[in-house]
Amino acid sequence: MGESLYSLLGVREDADPETIRRAYRERASDVHPDVSDAPDATRRFKRLTVARDTLVDEDERARYDRLGLLPEPPVAVRDRRSVRHGRPPRDRGRRDCPAPRFDRVHVNVAAWIGQTAL
Repeated sequence: MGESLYSLLGVREDADPETIRRAYRERASDVHPDVSDAPDATRRFKRLTVARDTLVDEDERARYDRLGLLPEPPVAVRDRRSVRHGRPPRDRGRRDCPAPRFDRVHVNVAAWIGQTAL
């Protein structure tokens, strides 16, 4: 899984939320994309922000400690294009479309390859 959220922020696993916030502010001021010239500054800053948000939230921290799982990203992060243009994310399941009919596939395939079948 890589580096833990605690080591990313440089805090102990029993750190209180205020210590986590303080460590975040110190580290974020060094890697913020507006301050740092590093090519991966944005990625590092986002990782720090996720670490802080996860460890400060009591439920998310317990979930992370128990399972090592990070919270699900919000819809705005998962489907940024739709949100940026003011549209809700598309339902990729397309539940409103009828299911395709496969009962006549053999007829269509036979016609396509130039055979007569029935």
